[in-house]
Amino acid sequence: MDSFLQFPGGNVIWGDGPHFVLEADEYDGCFLGLSPYIAVVTNVEWEHVDFFQDEEAVKTFFRRFLKRIRVGGHLIICGDEYALLNYVVAYPILGFHGTFTSKVPFSILSLTGDYLSREFLWRGTDSVGARSLLDYTSEGSKPEHASGTMSVTSSDVDGYNIITYGISSTNEWHASSICPNSKGGTDYVLYHKGQPLANISLQIPGAHNVLNSLAVIATVTVLLQGRRQVHELINSLKLHLLDFIGLSRRFERIGKIHGCDIYDDYAHHPTEVYFVLQAARQRFPSMRLVVVFQPHTYRHSLKTIHEFRLAVLKDDFAVALSHADHVVVTAVYSVREAGPRNVCGKDLATSIISSTSEYIPSLDDVVDKLALEICKDPLREIVILTLGAGEVIDR
Repeated sequence: MDSFLQFPGGNVIWGDGPHFVLEADEYDGCFLGLSPYIAVVTNVEWEHVDFFQDEEAVKTFFRRFLKRIRVGGHLIICGDEYALLNYVVAYPILGFHGTFTSKVPFSILSLTGDYLSREFLWRGTDSVGARSLLDYTSEGSKPEHASGTMSVTSSDVDGYNIITYGISSTNEWHASSICPNSKGGTDYVLYHKGQPLANISLQIPGAHNVLNSLAVIATVTVLLQGRRQVHELINSLKLHLLDFIGLSRRFERIGKIHGCDIYDDYAHHPTEVYFVLQAARQRFPSMRLVVVFQPHTYRHSLKTIHEFRLAVLKDDFAVALSHADHVVVTAVYSVREAGPRNVCGKDLATSIISSTSEYIPSLDDVVDKLALEICKDPLREIVILTLGAGEVIDR
């Protein structure tokens, strides 16, 4: 694995404390070999379609993972994730009545309505296609696709404690008054159990990083509870969060060419693409956003079932990518696949209807295209964002 910005020379950093922190991956069910004291679950989505037959299979594996949390341990969960709470956690114990359904990505749904303003999510009220992706509700109401009532509380489930975080004020930890700051990141007011605790400032943009910071705060507070006062701990965490500049291949600034800022992100799932585009719009609200997207992996093969990853997620990719000003889709980057292909990057490019798009299979040709794009209007401010899990940034 390549080096991270914070981990020079490798993908591991060794400390002298008693805790071991790692990112668990559901692919191949490898996270079922873990028995964590604390499990942080940000969302549950059907991403690895070459391993999981359908969304229900993903949920089944996550249920099995949660049963491996140690007795007396903690599940720290995004309380805005209705799918996660409905299907992974026993929601009646959490205080849920009824069920929640949605046809938009759950992580997107959690940031709509009175949680974030439209101007914060996208650069203007006339963003083409924004309404199709985000369902805005009136002040104080729940999203349109939700039904039932919600009241999230900490509970003991299977011997472990559940702690929720999110944008909604029903969570134990939540963010309010979210707004972009002068550093290109995000400021918000941190609340715990309905009480304001601190003003938090991040250097990195994006609603997803607000959620990530809340998960960090909830986790560290659990680890150090009883050792330090909450206010003292939060004041220390504020400084660490402010200093955090991000990871390699996560909205990473590559450089500047002929006045154009170039960023790269590993995003290769529709929800990831959506959030990184939101982050780009937040940091560069008035600049032209050009996205180069390299789809990742084709085939989904389980027993007699043969689907294609891009075919399964194509429509969701098209919606997420439609929020760029111009999209270039390349040939698919294949890792594990073999055999015939019944869908390609061109099919995705033609599905993007809310912005101009084109299919250029060769990455070398993409570079030539971008050079022409820059020279065509040298006075126009442009941000180029490369997306994908493959080799798109290598050019």
